[in-house]
Amino acid sequence: MGDPDFDFDLGSAHVPRAAADGSSGTGQPTDSSRGDEALSSKSEIENRQSKIDQSLLASAATRSVSFRSLKFKRLPGTADEARTSARLLGDECAPRLGAQARERELKAGRSRRILHLVTHGFFLSDQEFKHTGSFQELSLADTRSGRLSFVPPENRWENPMVRCGIALAGANHAPQITNAVDEDGLLTGLEASLLNLQGTELVILSACDTGSGEVKIGEGVMSLRSAFRIAGAESVLASHWKVSDKATSQLMTEFMRRWRAGEPRAKAWRGAQLALLHSKEFSSPYFWAAFTLTGQWR
Repeated sequence: MGDPDFDFDLGSAHVPRAAADGSSGTGQPTDSSRGDEALSSKSEIENRQSKIDQSLLASAATRSVSFRSLKFKRLPGTADEARTSARLLGDECAPRLGAQARERELKAGRSRRILHLVTHGFFLSDQEFKHTGSFQELSLADTRSGRLSFVPPENRWENPMVRCGIALAGANHAPQITNAVDEDGLLTGLEASLLNLQGTELVILSACDTGSGEVKIGEGVMSLRSAFRIAGAESVLASHWKVSDKATSQLMTEFMRRWRAGEPRAKAWRGAQLALLHSKEFSSPYFWAAFTLTGQWR
């Protein structure tokens, strides 16, 4: 998934979706079987889980208040990287580009072996705590019940998992969408952690700051990388700073080529880094050392 149309109007436009899994594609009912009954039962479980996930999103702040100032520009190299990756993966790949690179498509898909996201990434700093001297800043402390805060929502500190994310189609219209569970073009870390990535071997977050986060006691670094690991991904490739569009495209293409040729993930990644190191244009560590591979290395 790459080269999203950040100015896509999520409210009025419609993008056709592929037929649901298990459909014959003809519109005619198929023969019933035990497999169908199992699928029906699985569907009920997934629907129940979806309601739980929506409840979690609705009960928590799922977007930082800083999102209202974000604007994203198209990255020319993302389209080439996504198309090259799709070509290397072959028939098993289902590329989503432009207006199809939507949050809805990402949340609907299941059982992906590889998830390659080529777009803008971000990690926002925490909101500054504003001291106004008003009564609203007061809080009542209780040694058993914890703290009851009277600080207004816009002045409270935020969950780091809602301050990191990636931009998808329609992201520039996100400030206009107020419903927490609606598609807004921004996939936050909190939303990513609720994806179903059981069985996914590799997630490539080919974007800026996808490994940046905030250290929490008992949790480690809360970041977009950790969100995809929570969702079930075996390994995640993520960045620690703002990266070059052109250099990253070359780096990821070389990595995918080596891995698809049969090299273990860690070896393929090291080979891709060395290839950039020995190049004339991108020999600086700024270009090839920004990303780290965590999780399963084989």
